[in-house]
Amino acid sequence: MSVIIVGNGPSILKAPIGDKVDAFDVVVRINQFSTEQAKYTGKKLTTWFTDRWFDGDFVDWSQHPSILCKTGLNIEDLDRLESFGKLKRGKIKAVIRLLYFAQQNGYSYDEYPREFKTMIRNKVDRLHVKPGRSCPSAGLSLVWYYLDYLHCPQVTIYGFDHFRGNKHHYFDNSPLPTDGHFPEIEEYYFNRWIKAGQVVRLV
Repeated sequence: MSVIIVGNGPSILKAPIGDKVDAFDVVVRINQFSTEQAKYTGKKLTTWFTDRWFDGDFVDWSQHPSILCKTGLNIEDLDRLESFGKLKRGKIKAVIRLLYFAQQNGYSYDEYPREFKTMIRNKVDRLHVKPGRSCPSAGLSLVWYYLDYLHCPQVTIYGFDHFRGNKHHYFDNSPLPTDGHFPEIEEYYFNRWIKAGQVVRLV
C-alpha cells in the first residue's frame, strides 16, 4: 500500500504533478488545505489529519475520508464536555461539531494517541537547547505516526518545506510560525528518515 502525506508548504505549487499525488493508495492531507489548484495538489483524500480547531468545511466529504484528530478529544468525551458546559468555548465547540459530524454521518474518527504525542514531544525537546519550548509540527508528528505507530515501511512526502521560505502555506499569505517549530530539528529527523529509505520526497 502506497502512502503519501501532502504538506501545505508553498513549494507544492512548483510542479504540476497532482495526478501523481492522486495515484497513491492513501493520500493524507493536513489541517486546513485547498485542492482548488488540483493540477498541483491533486484532489484525492483518504485521511484528514488535524491538530487544530477546524470545522472541515473545505474537506470534500464525498470521498468519505477518515479523520485522524490530534486535539486530545474523542467520541467518549462528548457527554462529559456537554455536562460541564464546555460547548460554549469556541475551540471546543468547533471540534465537538466535527466529532458529532463524524459520528452521525458514519465517518471513521480516530484520536492521535496521546502517549505517542508525548513521546514525540520529549524526543524533540532533547534536541533543543531549551526543553519544553518545542512544538513538533503536524507534518513531523504525522510522518512519525505512520512510520513508528502504524509501522508503514515507507512514506512519500510532498509540500514539506520545513518552515523555510517567505510564507507558511501555499493557499494563503500567512507568515511563518514562531510558536516552537524549529526548521533545523524538523530537517534533522526528515534527513535521517530519507537516508534510511523510510521517507521519500515526491519531487
